[in-house]
This record gives sequence, structure tokens and C-alpha cells, in this order.
Amino acid sequence: MYDLLLSIHNLVRWFFLAAALYAIFKAVMGISSQGTFTKSDKTAGALLVADAHTMLL
Repeated sequence: MYDLLLSIHNLVRWFFLAAALYAIFKAVMGISSQGTFTKSDKTAGALLVADAHTMLL
């Protein structure tokens, strides 16, 4: 059971890293182009927060 939970946590950790990089990329691109906050920006942030909450469980 422990090995299964450890493997799941490892996958979630990598997904969190990818989501964080994606959210940072979207933020930098938005700041540099001085664009408006779009639905895809909100989705990037929501994915990051959802994954962080899942990892803390």
C-alpha cells in the first residue's frame, strides 16, 4: 500500500511541477504582452491549485 501511495505522490509531484511551469509561463507571457486575463490563464491557476491540494492529501 505504501509503495502505491508513494508512486501516486511521485506522479502528482511531476504534474505539479509541469502545472507550475505552465502557470509561470502564462503569467510572464501575459505581463510581457500586457494582455488581459483570459479563461486559459484562470485554468492554468486552477490546475496548479487543484494539484497542490491533491498532493497535500
